[in-house]
Amino acid sequence: KMYIFCLMSHTRDIRWVQKGYEENYHYSLQVGDIQMALYSFMHVLYYALVSGHSLESASVETRDTIRSLKLKNRGWQVGLMTILWQGILNLQGQSEDPLVLKGEAMDETVMDPASPGTVDGALRIGFKAIIFAFCGNHQANADENMEQIQAAASQLAGNGLGFWFEIYTAISCLHCARSAGRQLANKYKRFGQQTSKKVKKWIAQGCANVSQLDLLLDAELAVLAGNAKKACQLYKKSIKTADHMLRVNDAGLASERLGEYLLERGDKEGSREALSRAIEFYSLWGSDLKVESIRSKHGMLMCATVLLTRYLVRCRSNRLIFKIKSSHLCTNYKDDPNK
Repeated sequence: KMYIFCLMSHTRDIRWVQKGYEENYHYSLQVGDIQMALYSFMHVLYYALVSGHSLESASVETRDTIRSLKLKNRGWQVGLMTILWQGILNLQGQSEDPLVLKGEAMDETVMDPASPGTVDGALRIGFKAIIFAFCGNHQANADENMEQIQAAASQLAGNGLGFWFEIYTAISCLHCARSAGRQLANKYKRFGQQTSKKVKKWIAQGCANVSQLDLLLDAELAVLAGNAKKACQLYKKSIKTADHMLRVNDAGLASERLGEYLLERGDKEGSREALSRAIEFYSLWGSDLKVESIRSKHGMLMCATVLLTRYLVRCRSNRLIFKIKSSHLCTNYKDDPNK
């Protein structure tokens, strides 16, 4: 039954596949197959991460599962679940360093060396690629994972996991290509172009879960080509598609990428609007790390003017009235005209 879900993960909505793995997890527990139960739950957790499922809910479910089953089976499935769980905790902002997998789930400061030629190693490399992409550690993601990620994805070919590893690594590579030297930039760009072609092929073959990321890759390539108008259109289309598919994680990522690109071009108002949307999407996802990261990085841009989206609407002598869109309140300043 589980392998049927593996095969169907390419063509069916990812949330349907995730539900199937959940059913298989509970069935495996009923028949006493702990190894298969762990393997199924590992897929549940993975798909929760890439589908925009609530991080808080995924974290609670994982905590309960590992506590109840860890003593029965200390195999590699538990190790991988632990890595992925710590990554989710990092995205929630529950670790001292978001780029180091250390906290409630893991005591290690670094992951064990992983070989892309084994399933264990391929999953470790892939999980790290996704977590680094969302945490904004694009340079490390490109440098550490670009050479290994294709081999890791090939090792997992057929089970519906591998292509996300390549996509998020490609997003990091295309980001780094903007500022890298010519030779390295071409290398990063080539990886992004190759991945983009693969994604389009997967979609043509019926993959129903990556359209929003296909558009995001196209937007990043348009940026490198210097086509600002096309890039902005593709970013916005990626956001709209991800939002429609309920992939708030990818909608947040595309909004963040658009906001930073507009800021580079000097469009502060457009950047502020896009970054505000990114905060909304990341909040729905439950990623406090990303919310605080944007607010910290773009503090001057995101300060009071985020709330005051409509400026002065009426001025009578020394009385200023502002409309605050988020709360629909009016604040009156009578005492100090300078305010």
